Amino acid sequence: MIILISISCKKDSVNSVTHICNPCITDTHSVSHQQAIYITDSNWVGQGLHVQKSDLTELIKEAGATVDQVYALELVDEGMEFQFFPCCMVSYHGGQLSGSVYTTGNEKTCTLTFTETDQVMHNGEFPNRGITPFQSIVVKVWLWK
Repeated sequence: MIILISISCKKDSVNSVTHICNPCITDTHSVSHQQAIYITDSNWVGQGLHVQKSDLTELIKEAGATVDQVYALELVDEGMEFQFFPCCMVSYHGGQLSGSVYTTGNEKTCTLTFTETDQVMHNGEFPNRGITPFQSIVVKVWLWK
């Protein structure tokens, strides 16, 4: 019983902050520092058949940053990192993972989208029935500081 409760009470989190400046990247004439935060994300909401979204905005704010500072997102899986924002989507667990940063009014939002591409039916049913084929993912969020 305790095991079931501890699994179901899993919370998204923000871990380790890394400062990098070796060599420093220059955005304009001043030197900018890069910072990376790691977010464990398991809060996916269905957006239609085979599409799930997750909003990282509040977790980024929890880490003391803003969405304005986000310049790249990477999937961290088994010690490897795969960039999927701003350049491209990444194949993951029978689907495509992508990220976006957009403005709504005065607010900027950072979201992830998982689109299931492996849509093979078994006995007339899709295998995941509108849920992600994974419990959580770790995302490395690169920020300008």
